[in-house]
Amino acid sequence: MFTLATLAYLAGGIIALKRLMSDDSKQQATPVVMALTGFCLHTVSLGWNWAESGHFFVNTPFSNLSFLAWCAVLVFLLCYWIFSAPAALASFFLPVVVLFSAAALLISFVKSSETAGQLNWMMAAHGILMLVGYGAFAFAFVTGVMYLVQEHQLKAKVFGKLFRRMPSLAILDKMNVMAITIGFPLYTVSLLVAVTATAGSGKSPLAWVQSPLGFLGVVTWALYLCVVNVRFLTALRGKKAAYLTVLGFALVLFTLGLFFSIDDLHQNIGLQGNMK
Repeated sequence: MFTLATLAYLAGGIIALKRLMSDDSKQQATPVVMALTGFCLHTVSLGWNWAESGHFFVNTPFSNLSFLAWCAVLVFLLCYWIFSAPAALASFFLPVVVLFSAAALLISFVKSSETAGQLNWMMAAHGILMLVGYGAFAFAFVTGVMYLVQEHQLKAKVFGKLFRRMPSLAILDKMNVMAITIGFPLYTVSLLVAVTATAGSGKSPLAWVQSPLGFLGVVTWALYLCVVNVRFLTALRGKKAAYLTVLGFALVLFTLGLFFSIDDLHQNIGLQGNMK
């Protein structure tokens, strides 16, 4: 089922890119319909996997990447519906979703015999909140890239078909703000839950922060705090905020790479056992 969802995302992305580069100016909802179809299949896949495993969340690279892709599509569909954005948004966003989904599939083939361990409820909540936040950050990244592209076209006075089919700078800025507004609070709570779980396991609350993954999580939080400051507390918006969201998501990807490359990280700091 997840493979079918990935194929739907891929088909939607290909159609969106083809429409973006074509001379036909008619607006088509097909890419978004494909994204919605993939999302529905993806939802069934997640539910099936969770029912099969016997618990809500499993701690494997595949399940994490799959859930991250699902969260990203959820934020995309929500923002698309709220802002009635043109289908060009799908041509930028769906390739990112396909990359996450394809990586999940690749990992599932490479580590098909891996046995998943069940997380205690606090660390499961930490993981879920963090991945939903990452999904929102992925959307903020895409809108940030689109903002920079559109802003460059305005400065260069290039008003071709790409310019005409992309959302306006104002709409892109609003979508970026909404994604950060969703992602940052959830990400903040996820870090607080991780620190609380560390303390509950009998270790110092700083034990998780002092781990490589925890330290990167705090650095990522600090960077997005700067984004929030730029967005809501200063007059510096638009281009500077877009650059920060792009940089922030690059750090998110690095953090995910570290997480997948360090096996048993959470076990080493005593966070995998069941909470009493």
